[in-house]
Amino acid sequence: MEHFFETPEDLQQQFPQLYKKIQLMLNFSAA
Repeated sequence: MEHFFETPEDLQQQFPQLYKKIQLMLNFSAA
């Protein structure tokens, strides 16, 4: 979770599916 908020770009590039699932789970968009 920490990486989602601190380095969202890195997380999205390395784990795109995980990033999308976290976004849905939190109902949050970092962009």
